[in-house]
Amino acid sequence: MKKTEVMEKLSIYEGVSKEEVRQFREVGGLLFSNDNPVTDQSLPSVVPLLGIPKNFLQKCPIDLQVSILNHFSQQLGYPSMVTKDDRVIAFAVKDSLLISPNMVIEKIEKNTECREYDKVLVYDNIIDIYVVGETEKEVVKGDIVKGGVGVMFSPLGIVSPEITSYTYRLLCSNGLIAPESLSRFKMGSAGDGFDSWFSETLPRAYDIAFAQVEKFREMRNVKLNGNTPGIFRHLVEKFPLVVQNLLYEEVLREKPGNLYELMNIITAFASHKVENPLRMKTLMMASGGMATHYETCPSCHRVIEGA
Repeated sequence: MKKTEVMEKLSIYEGVSKEEVRQFREVGGLLFSNDNPVTDQSLPSVVPLLGIPKNFLQKCPIDLQVSILNHFSQQLGYPSMVTKDDRVIAFAVKDSLLISPNMVIEKIEKNTECREYDKVLVYDNIIDIYVVGETEKEVVKGDIVKGGVGVMFSPLGIVSPEITSYTYRLLCSNGLIAPESLSRFKMGSAGDGFDSWFSETLPRAYDIAFAQVEKFREMRNVKLNGNTPGIFRHLVEKFPLVVQNLLYEEVLREKPGNLYELMNIITAFASHKVENPLRMKTLMMASGGMATHYETCPSCHRVIEGA
């Protein structure tokens, strides 16, 4: 993707601000009322924050909905309101950070050589940006990968930001996400230390991405020996059955001979045939886990910790 396309896709999040609701605590007032119910746009953020089933809340009359929301928001200590154009668009915990997509892009380009925007996933007001650098390394002759970084954050302060390593394979334009985040920013008062955390963690994530190359080479030596169905089913057992079946058709067609080939079948499927952004991310992380846990048990077919 071009940088201008990324900016345009995420422009809907520019101009949001957070308003503390201290006045409600101070005067003993209520955050919600019949005249100020939760809006359809802000409902997805307030429901998980307060732990209320969305379908149940939507079926309640306004007065009951308001009573439930006020009860749970009081228990939480009242959330902050996220506003745009004088409208409440979301709710967030008091000390959360509203992170501008423009700021994330600027910091990535300032602290790494990454300029090639491979994927931008948006789901539930959470954004994942995956950017690739220029440096290339060969797994074997003709099979080239690039390192990159991934940043997960929320412009509405719903989640703590995370940074992870990202690896991009040129041969088939596949992306692979490290199975665990390199670092998650721990929220403090007014986001103290956020800038330094971001600037220090990004270069480390980029450097670590290249450590995957040696693991890829080792995975080429892990032969499947007829255990492909068992290994595959274990890796994708948490996905919907329809996804498992579609992936299994790919595996049967491609006939991978080693764990590296199996991993690339899954990453290719995730990168090019999955539209749901969260499902795409989860599949790419499952593939990334194969690079960390790359040996297989011959009896139960589970992928186990590599030496």
